Amino acid sequence: MVESVKAHRCSRWKLLSISAFFANAKNPCDLSGPFDTYSVNIGFGPYQFSGQFSTDGTHYIASFSPPFLGSTYGASVSGYQTNTKTTGPQLTQPQ
Repeated sequence: MVESVKAHRCSRWKLLSISAFFANAKNPCDLSGPFDTYSVNIGFGPYQFSGQFSTDGTHYIASFSPPFLGSTYGASVSGYQTNTKTTGPQLTQPQ
């Protein structure tokens, strides 16, 4: 019984993490369309890292979750294509 309580506490901590993202899009519509996405996730207790990079060849989005801000066990690497739809008006750049 004690072991299941510890596992439950660890899974609760996994929800408390911080992440950041960066993109070179000048307009929300730049993030529409298919993107090739690559992810890496590594974790052992409080030592964890999660990163993701997506590109359509022109635009990119990069995100990460810094170490020591969560609790997890495991590892994964993946690559796949995502297709994002944006909504709202398209912004125009000033001339």
